[in-house]
Amino acid sequence: SHLAAEIAQIREEQKSLQQSGEPTRLESSKLRERLEDLTQKVNAQTEMLAKQTDDFASANSLVLKLQKPSNLDPSQSSEQGSTLETVLGQVQKELIVVWPWLSPDNFNDALIQKFRELLDRKGSIEMGLGHLGDVNQGRVSKSLDPQWTQGSGRSKFLYQSLSYLTQLKRDYPKQFKFKVLGTDENFLICDRTFAILGVHHLTTTSTVFPTLEVGLRTTDPNIIQGLAARFKNPGIDAQNAAAYFNRGATRSELGDKQGAIADYTQVLQIRPQDDVAYNNRGLIYYELGDKLKASVDLDQAIQFNPQNAVAYCNRGILSADVDDKLAAIEDYSRAIQIDPNCASAYFHRGLARTRLGNKQGAVADYTEVIRIHPQSALAYFYRGLAYTKLGRKQEAIGDLQTSAQLFTTEGDQVNAQKALSMLNKLQKVSATVSVIHPVPRHGT
Repeated sequence: SHLAAEIAQIREEQKSLQQSGEPTRLESSKLRERLEDLTQKVNAQTEMLAKQTDDFASANSLVLKLQKPSNLDPSQSSEQGSTLETVLGQVQKELIVVWPWLSPDNFNDALIQKFRELLDRKGSIEMGLGHLGDVNQGRVSKSLDPQWTQGSGRSKFLYQSLSYLTQLKRDYPKQFKFKVLGTDENFLICDRTFAILGVHHLTTTSTVFPTLEVGLRTTDPNIIQGLAARFKNPGIDAQNAAAYFNRGATRSELGDKQGAIADYTQVLQIRPQDDVAYNNRGLIYYELGDKLKASVDLDQAIQFNPQNAVAYCNRGILSADVDDKLAAIEDYSRAIQIDPNCASAYFHRGLARTRLGNKQGAVADYTEVIRIHPQSALAYFYRGLAYTKLGRKQEAIGDLQTSAQLFTTEGDQVNAQKALSMLNKLQKVSATVSVIHPVPRHGT
């Protein structure tokens, strides 16, 4: 070790001084200072090792108190159903459940039905949600028009899940509650009689206990009380930027805009050049109608990360909203240079080009959207409109037919009817033109 090497070196120096005769006062003084310094280092390391030993003993004692039965991972399904579904059948009065995030693996229709059955038995459920996105997928700059972002299936699942939770809250206002924690903790407490901890191997500075083995169960009242207290007062470490970011994103999705702004602001105090936090906070300001603050935040996001294509696209949408079409097109084009698959930038640039009379450019942009999202009913619809304005009726009819079919498949009957209405008008015009200007036959 480093200390052992220092000790060996000092011994060699002592030996050398003794062999050279009477050492000078200066040499002796320097040697004494080094020895004192070394003694302090040895003492400090000894104290640290002793503390680590105590911590290890405490952690080991905690683990020994926990019993691990089989199939106790609430996030995993088995032939008997998930652990949470099983526990829901055992709860008499009260269930506390905390998830880092929701996913199709741990949140489904069967689980919602179990929730309702418990609530119908006059039981209560308190739910803590860490955040909406899987932390392993990294932080993402949010878009003002999220329908074009990749992973829209995940967004649809989260929207549906939050709708379920909101409906439960409306149906059982006194029995069902949920809150945003912002951390990665995962546990459940059943009737204050037992708890199941540690579903995901995640570690944050704000967790109550060290990372434990998956599916550990305890009946220790001290541990249960500690988890319940943690759930009631989910404080976040002042320097834990990730936890504030996660909570801010989730608060935003749940409609707590001011809470989300406060969390993103805390992130920016810890990480002053966080372009994603600036982008996401800017979107919340925009949703609240404060376009000036939204613009300032998006400018900051781009300044700190000139490669943030989403921020450019968002700023373009904001410029278009205040009727600055040229500035909007410039930002959309920059987003496309950075990310050639930025469907939102192509779509909104197509809209801006249409309004400026550049119909050919609009067709080209909608075509790129279709390349990226071949099943986009909206892109086919708008390209059909652009073809109509160019007088290219057959292409327009083809796009509007495809658009109507895709809207119908999506269950969007309102827009499907709009596409069919426009299609009928075009087909009538084409039929009229055919009568007035019949195609001459050969030989007549």
